[in-house]
Amino acid sequence: MSELGYRYVPCDVSGEAELRAVEGERLPSTDASFDAVLSTQVLEHVWDVTWYLGECRRVLRKSGVLVLSTHGSWPYHPHPGDYRRWTKVGLEREITGAGFRVVKTTELLSAPAWVVQFAALALDNVLRRAPIPSIVRSGVAHCSNTMVRLVDAVAPESLRANNAAVYVVVAEPA
Repeated sequence: MSELGYRYVPCDVSGEAELRAVEGERLPSTDASFDAVLSTQVLEHVWDVTWYLGECRRVLRKSGVLVLSTHGSWPYHPHPGDYRRWTKVGLEREITGAGFRVVKTTELLSAPAWVVQFAALALDNVLRRAPIPSIVRSGVAHCSNTMVRLVDAVAPESLRANNAAVYVVVAEPA
């Protein structure tokens, strides 16, 4: 980021982050202090979505941008908690309700492809317990990932629009 002329400020609930997020509390940052907020695969782990999006909005400058990705359909994965999934319409409504205007939503991984992905995850879980070399598991994973990409490539757009595995939203303060 610094090579592009930006200062990156990591924020997390734990670890070595410059800003510490404590749910329900204000981030230790002034209002309108950031040009962008990047939130990748976090929202499904936040209990209080109104608080989280409100803090994203509060720290963004009026000309700022929020880039957020989260799950539509995906297996449960607590880290430490895993609380929700969205439809495209539901996610956009949460974001606009927090004072943003959605510029663009991109749907990643169509419903048929995520069904193949779920099956691949289940197969990998079984193979982890089997006494087989990791090279075999790697080969199976490669084949599975190739199948996911192929199925996704031929899936009709209508099967991706409201049933994606992941949504990426670009929004700006309203």
